[in-house]
Amino acid sequence: MTLRFWLLCVGLALSSHALRGAESSGEINQGNFKINWDARGISGLANPHDRFGAQMLVRGQHLGLLVKYRVANGEWLEVPIGEVHAAPDRNEVRYTGGVSNSPLKVVQTFKTDGETLDWDVDLETITAAPVEIGDLAISIPVNGPRGE
Repeated sequence: MTLRFWLLCVGLALSSHALRGAESSGEINQGNFKINWDARGISGLANPHDRFGAQMLVRGQHLGLLVKYRVANGEWLEVPIGEVHAAPDRNEVRYTGGVSNSPLKVVQTFKTDGETLDWDVDLETITAAPVEIGDLAISIPVNGPRGE
């Protein structure tokens, strides 16, 4: 076995282990909230005490945030959702977008105390140039009555 092949095998094993260790989805159960999350956002919202198990969000949809911005008179850009950091022990999920090569950092924090769900959005410029927010919108794809 050559040294190059051995190093490649070790590198693949380490990266595979690192991927398994990173959480890409999960669930927070606290009081009146059951929150499912994944790398794209909050994917499920329900009351664990509901005897029918009703899901508030449309299947396959996420709570969404759209932020469009531009620097000076440049083109309008959209901030991607970015990295997810979950702290189930604090009943919190945090999404950070616009970190690399972006003049705008957006942090969404979802947190519950069991009675309420807080969705905090923090915008921060990381450049000396002026940043103009052209659009800031949230999407809440709520399930409606379907007659079933």
